[in-house]
Amino acid sequence: MFLTTNSINIILKKYEDDIKEHSNEVRNLKKKNKPRDVRIEELEDDLAIANDTIDELEDKVT
Repeated sequence: MFLTTNSINIILKKYEDDIKEHSNEVRNLKKKNKPRDVRIEELEDDLAIANDTIDELEDKVT
């Protein structure tokens, strides 16, 4: 099977379109993950504070 220049151009255009679409999907997913990352950091900070409080209270009990 021989590919013509036109069919090669069509294949390349489709490939470029697919790459652009994939890049857009990746960008959108990163945007969605950003607030989750911030929330995880907040929860980790809260957990560290809670652990410190627990340690202080355990020291008072013993």
